[in-house]
Amino acid sequence: MTEATLSIGEVAERVGASVSAIRFYEREGLLPEAERVGGQRRFTEETVRRLGIIDVAKQAGFSLEEVGVLLTSVDRGAPAHKQLQALAARKLPEVDALLARAQAMRDWLTTASECGCDSLEDCALFVDASRTWTLIGRDGRPYESDVPGTLGGHRRTRIYGRLDCAGATRAIARGGYVQNRIFFLDEETAVAAGYRPCARCMPEEYRRWKERAS
Repeated sequence: MTEATLSIGEVAERVGASVSAIRFYEREGLLPEAERVGGQRRFTEETVRRLGIIDVAKQAGFSLEEVGVLLTSVDRGAPAHKQLQALAARKLPEVDALLARAQAMRDWLTTASECGCDSLEDCALFVDASRTWTLIGRDGRPYESDVPGTLGGHRRTRIYGRLDCAGATRAIARGGYVQNRIFFLDEETAVAAGYRPCARCMPEEYRRWKERAS
């Protein structure tokens, strides 16, 4: 076992983080508890490695809650790839939506840089500027959003899933799904609205839902 010799200041300098951030991660349970050496708190190299994992995961877009899920799974002896794959599969549609929005913004700005209109009222760039998407909120009611949803859902069965869910895609092709088709901004909203994850396209989330429901 690695000896605990690093002060919190030394750890902060090694990883390029603030002391307050390290203390925050400790309170959130993302870091192992510091040892007491001669009455002073000391950390091991494992803390440095763990902070590196947290930093990479945050840069990939994972929330601290998602980072905690990943670390807890690994700490319990589960293969790292299982939880990582599940989290990545859930995050990719969100990133795709952000990329689509960023591309739309770039296209708009590129066109705007060549605009020759004398009046905004006559400028085609502002014709669709007020476009919105109808999403389902935490209270289960529809609302208009200026950004598209990252998850789809089925109102009657109260299931949510990925936008590219194979089961939903086939159902839509048969024509019996569209009338109940809804969208959510993110998974937190879908859960708060009382929907459960799709067992087909979100198996890990469905497994956790089953465990909580049992």
